[in-house]
Amino acid sequence: MITSSSPRGFSSGWVLMTNFHARFLLAGCFVLLALAARGEGVLAFWDFARGTQGWTTNAGVTHDRITREGWTMTVTASDPNLTGPPVDFPPDQCVTVTIRMRSNADSMGQIYHGTTFSESNSRAFVIRNDGLWHEYRIPLPPMGTGVRLRLDPSHQAGSVAVAWVRVETHRDPQPEPWARPKELRGKKSIGGGQFG
Repeated sequence: MITSSSPRGFSSGWVLMTNFHARFLLAGCFVLLALAARGEGVLAFWDFARGTQGWTTNAGVTHDRITREGWTMTVTASDPNLTGPPVDFPPDQCVTVTIRMRSNADSMGQIYHGTTFSESNSRAFVIRNDGLWHEYRIPLPPMGTGVRLRLDPSHQAGSVAVAWVRVETHRDPQPEPWARPKELRGKKSIGGGQFG
């Protein structure tokens, strides 16, 4: 039966629930609009299960192939690397690169950035070389246009697979997961300094 407190046959509980969902969706839209206004979000995403996506390897990478899990490879030289296509980065925003990878090679990875590569424009990160999938978040400084990323997944021989690489931009610097010095002791010079 329709009463005066239930216009058009809708219960008050249904109306309250509808209002709640509408407010929740509206709040979500405001968050997305705020991020868009700040220019934050995913700038690039390379899914290697779909191919190399414009990335190339050097002679230190052999037997590479694309599988359903991603880009699998054998690293043989002391400086194997994968280099990505040029990307136009917002010049006033910080960057976070996330890599999903598994490895049984060396426990040290390194990512370079720039139109040319140098140790001063690179960041090292510690790899869990247990052969299982892990994600690594590497914060980078603001960059410009035509910048390439270079991933050195190891500095010694072994097997590596990279599922994907994601690049996000942020107005504010992200917390940096610093590696413990002992894990980098005896490794190559990073950012103009030497660990160990």
